[in-house]
Amino acid sequence: MRKHCTESVVFYGVIGLALALYEPINECIVVAALNDVDRPPCSALAGDTLPEITGPITASFPMTAEQAGQVQENAARQLGLPKEIRLDFGGGVEIELVLIPAGEFLMGSPDTEPHRNADEGPQHRVRIPQPFYMGKYEVTQAQWQAVMRKNPATFKGDDRRPVENVSWDDCQKFCRWLSAKLGQTIRLPTEAEWEYACRAGSPAPYHYGDSVSDLDAYAWYRQNSEGATHPVGRKKPNAFGLYDLHGNVWEWCADVWHDNYQGAPADGSAWIKGGNSAGRILRGGAWDYGPRDCRAAYRNGSAAGCRKCGSGLRLVAVIDPAPDR
Repeated sequence: MRKHCTESVVFYGVIGLALALYEPINECIVVAALNDVDRPPCSALAGDTLPEITGPITASFPMTAEQAGQVQENAARQLGLPKEIRLDFGGGVEIELVLIPAGEFLMGSPDTEPHRNADEGPQHRVRIPQPFYMGKYEVTQAQWQAVMRKNPATFKGDDRRPVENVSWDDCQKFCRWLSAKLGQTIRLPTEAEWEYACRAGSPAPYHYGDSVSDLDAYAWYRQNSEGATHPVGRKKPNAFGLYDLHGNVWEWCADVWHDNYQGAPADGSAWIKGGNSAGRILRGGAWDYGPRDCRAAYRNGSAAGCRKCGSGLRLVAVIDPAPDR
């Protein structure tokens, strides 16, 4: 791990509550437990069929930004799920999440990528078997305070700034309490889910392409942040509609730190066996890091109990299939 604090590891696990239950009924997807979301009517129950889907509903690799957006649209229509949802925290605070379709991608970086580190390999194919919802933005100070009743951030003054100075352990508590509050499974992304959602089909160092000179349009990082975080959503999104994946704050992932991808899961699940059991993964770069550290494949890590002014989080809301009858 490149950044390390020495504290004991606490693992809270994944809460077994569901965001949504869906099952086929005459080719129609029935969705439950989405808070106050406008959903398309279940037309198949009235004897109709769903609109014809033209094109794939799972993501391949590589894809253009246009193709990624189309796959996302197709998946939402096929599943009968909204492309975006809002979850109400109460007190006028909400969180927006975006549907990420199932699919495959190459995780890590090729040997030829500039500024590549050895822990970004070997590059390997990963299949994300189920769609999920991911936070459109990094968790903000307002959202954190609505759940935890305190704001630990270093950079205050605008509660739309991302929360930071939170540990992996803190994030697990946040997810547990939010899951219980909403009655839905809310968790950190796995490292594979994070990179898959960030890339949105792009094989390039950044989700938008290769050019470092274009990074200013997508990220707050050392060269343009003026020494602080910034309110979320002020830069351009990626092809799936996610903001601030490059820069602003590091984003905690569920996985234990491993020095490379030898033996990594190929199904997108969290890699929690072996490795450095005291360390967890951080992704995406931050306001005080340079362009190479903001690349889609770049990996950072820290002790689970360590709090820093560059470490925050982005949430995943799970879509659990109904059990077989």
